[in-house]
Amino acid sequence: MPKSRNREKRNRSHAERRRARERRDRAGRRLAAETAEEFRAAHPLTAEEHRHFVLTAAAEAAGDAERAWLHCSLVGRFAGTERERRLRQLADLTPTAPGWVWSRWVLEQACRDVSDAAHERQAWAVDGTVRAAYGEWLRPGDGGIDPLALLLEILARDWVYRQLFLYDGGGLRHFLDTGARAPLLARSDRIDGWSGAPMGGYRLLGESATRVVFRDLETREDVEVPNIGTASELCPGEHSIGRLVPISTESGLMFESAPMPVPGSVARAVAAAPDHWLDSIGVACRADQLPSGFSRRLHHPLVTDVPMLAWRFAAYPSTEEAVAAIAGTGAQRIVDDAVRLCRLALLRLEELHRGGDAAWPLLGAALLEPGVVRAVRGELVAPEYAAAWARLADLLVEPARGTCLRLAEECRPWGDAA
Repeated sequence: MPKSRNREKRNRSHAERRRARERRDRAGRRLAAETAEEFRAAHPLTAEEHRHFVLTAAAEAAGDAERAWLHCSLVGRFAGTERERRLRQLADLTPTAPGWVWSRWVLEQACRDVSDAAHERQAWAVDGTVRAAYGEWLRPGDGGIDPLALLLEILARDWVYRQLFLYDGGGLRHFLDTGARAPLLARSDRIDGWSGAPMGGYRLLGESATRVVFRDLETREDVEVPNIGTASELCPGEHSIGRLVPISTESGLMFESAPMPVPGSVARAVAAAPDHWLDSIGVACRADQLPSGFSRRLHHPLVTDVPMLAWRFAAYPSTEEAVAAIAGTGAQRIVDDAVRLCRLALLRLEELHRGGDAAWPLLGAALLEPGVVRAVRGELVAPEYAAAWARLADLLVEPARGTCLRLAEECRPWGDAA
């Protein structure tokens, strides 16, 4: 009899946990719907804006960044948003952007899927993210995190949520099959191979100007990826988790987004059981090996893995000056900081080169910011800069490399041979 009572208690606890999960799922779906309704009420669209809103999404799905940016700029809700910035960036790079840039744009569009199937997937991914990386849902007034604010943060910024929604939950595969149009898929690079990419654990070995080398903790093999700033949040010997995906250029592999820094024990656990990577994160968070909300990021860039603050700090000689300057976050101030960094690189090229290779991805990220090339043409395109731009091209990867080569060509006096 005592054993039966214990069995009853265990069964009852299991049922209670299942009911609690079901309540959280319902709460997550309801909260997601309420959040969308509140946002629409706070940011109403005129009939004309709604037309451009629809046309923006249609142009994005068709892979037409220039047309999408044109329509996006006419929707007040999008003014100054990361979506508008990305579209302008893609429009600037459209003729020469490598295929992996378009593949990353596919990921962004898949994350914004608003179909009925996506709502269920979204609720599931939010719930998994909260339970693993934030703890249980908290009720308003408990003195903890406001669930509404937490949901908005997760949907906009959380790396774990993106991984669950796009890959484990099938959001990327669904968008490829039902939402993406042929021109977008044609511009992307081996995107079909991205949706099944497993999570892995890695240790950073080092970097050169154009390559970053990781040790795959599962296979024990070294892996090279293009240096678009992939190691900007890591030091040699430190660990991360992420998904390697196939590309047709450079080394043949890259991370689908910047890998997430984690303790070595977490990276090894993920490498040992890739399908249970979320469980490994949850265990680490409950053991205080990872802080709550560790996976939130300000942005998920398309053309670089360098956080914007990293390259903006590099444009100033001291932290104090950088902090004072970065307080200005307007688009023109960002362009000014990027031009400042480019000028520094051109004038002190050899000095920076002797200082190591970590600086070059920062420069590449700055150069690719929307509006920067146009500003550079007005200030840093002259015959005396031609050799420096050509040298910088050797120290950067695409798409920054091609941009430098074009600027070097534009520096040639009229009439010179190409």
